[in-house]
Amino acid sequence: MREAFCTYYFFVWTPSEESCRNGMASNGIALTNQPCGVKFNFRDWGNRSVYINVTGYVDRMINYNDRTTYLHIASTRNPMDPLGIWDNFSIGGIKVKVGDRDNLVMGSQCISSNDPHMTTFDGYRWENQRTGTFVLYQHRTLPYTVHVIYSECVPRRATCNCGVAVRNGFSYYIVRTCEIVSLYNTKILSIPCEKDQLCKAADLQIVKSGEHYTVTFPSGTQVSFSISSWNNFIGSVRIRASVSDIESSLGLCGLTNGDTSDDFIPKGGSSPTDSTTFAMSWRISMDSGVSLFSKLSSYYQDTSWIYNGGVQPEADDTYCTCAQRGPIDTYQFSLPNAVHCNMTSPSQLCEGGNAELTLNSCSNADNRKRRSTEDTDDVDIESELTYDKKYNESADIEVQIFVQQKL
Repeated sequence: MREAFCTYYFFVWTPSEESCRNGMASNGIALTNQPCGVKFNFRDWGNRSVYINVTGYVDRMINYNDRTTYLHIASTRNPMDPLGIWDNFSIGGIKVKVGDRDNLVMGSQCISSNDPHMTTFDGYRWENQRTGTFVLYQHRTLPYTVHVIYSECVPRRATCNCGVAVRNGFSYYIVRTCEIVSLYNTKILSIPCEKDQLCKAADLQIVKSGEHYTVTFPSGTQVSFSISSWNNFIGSVRIRASVSDIESSLGLCGLTNGDTSDDFIPKGGSSPTDSTTFAMSWRISMDSGVSLFSKLSSYYQDTSWIYNGGVQPEADDTYCTCAQRGPIDTYQFSLPNAVHCNMTSPSQLCEGGNAELTLNSCSNADNRKRRSTEDTDDVDIESELTYDKKYNESADIEVQIFVQQKL
């Protein structure tokens, strides 16, 4: 009974901005590793300090001045306390200044441009005229991954982008224009194969305008690419880094930290190596079962990623945005009180930003329909990605040395 009388919950909240800028929801701050409130019981009064950990909200904008927001704390009414000593107690308007870090990744863009000519986030240019599926980008702690396909477009001299797969947890968006991966033959789909699965609308923001595609992660990291109108290859794949990528990006895009000397860190390694070893370490074996382009990809059965509010076991921190118009008039706060909790980054995509998509449009253009053996209905024959019979993973073409330098 004593504990019931002397337990109080204090809500923590920030004013709701209810705006959207640059594709990102606008908020001032997020709470780190805690819900939108703190609890005191009878053992705590006068015996402990309470710390509220906050971090600046990522808005993907260069702010030349500090942003300012306010933190509010308000008590709830305890129905077990007839005196109501702490009812409606509040501390309002704690001023919080948010220093901008977006300038640290200003201009940080990873590029895979046919044949492919590569550029890391830190601006180092190198060549990768190889075939296969590669990990272009992967986040160290968040479930963000981008795979690309390179296949022959100039016999024995160059390969081109012909597939992009973007994944956040169990959500993904895939576009593919080639039918096979080959060093000797070119087989391009007349109609690009597109697939998507969104477990939550805010997992990925997908915008398609003609032959141009833009896919944005909740962190603000953005993937863009276009399909050529004359040969159906993907001319280039560009990934714009966000502040969450600093010291956390992996794959062919390299480590994002402004230092080109450590860009070539191979998969599973901690020290940089030469470009060949680096590139081959991030190539996905055709029989590995981890390619996002495979129907049976292990990513889609990955039980280490628990899709429950977006919490990944290896994520260093989780965040809550507590933006609202005022305190909640209820006794106990809970996670649903938070507008968004258990986020893996202090940022959120604007809602309703996804364009109308053509989903699962992966029919083989040369044999679009085939009669079902069980009934008379026509069924789509999906154009599954295959490898040329002559494909040899140990084979390689001579990588052209056009330029390797810092931009």
